[in-house]
Amino acid sequence: ENLKIVSRNGCDLQPVPLHGNTILEEPRASQHGGGENDDESFLKCFLWPDQRERLHRLEEGIAAFRTIQNDPTQASVRVRPVELPHGLPAFLDELEEEWNIMSGKNDDGGANEATPPERLPVVIYNTYMTTYLEDEGRAMEDYISEWSARTGRTVLWAQSEPPRVESGTKSEGTSLEEK
Repeated sequence: ENLKIVSRNGCDLQPVPLHGNTILEEPRASQHGGGENDDESFLKCFLWPDQRERLHRLEEGIAAFRTIQNDPTQASVRVRPVELPHGLPAFLDELEEEWNIMSGKNDDGGANEATPPERLPVVIYNTYMTTYLEDEGRAMEDYISEWSARTGRTVLWAQSEPPRVESGTKSEGTSLEEK
């Protein structure tokens, strides 16, 4: 069976708009200059000058974003401003509400006759970021588990994080967890 991505959503404390095909819910003026090239240059400023491979990956990512945004058969990309970890529950609830509308669920929770509600799995992906959170992402684990239990959605959480030291033991590198 072919897999189909029905929604591409992300969050960041201060998303960069990438003008021309904005990824923000509500387009706003660039904080970094006059347009899309200024926003791309701003993103490149986060890379060390000797990190050519990362620069190449960023350019590939921007190109992939533009390809998806310009293809009407693809689910568009939206990035919303969210403060993690405590903003995660509201972010997930907003997505669930949108997905229920997309899948044909009425406001009262009942299904529309034309389209049965789908319980599609949710994939959450993050790279090195939990180390910057107040609790190293531990609250996110609870929020995701609670949301999954409440909504009945399977959540696959793929993380690329450094090893976490807990109770004198060291967990190993990259993990893929099903919540």
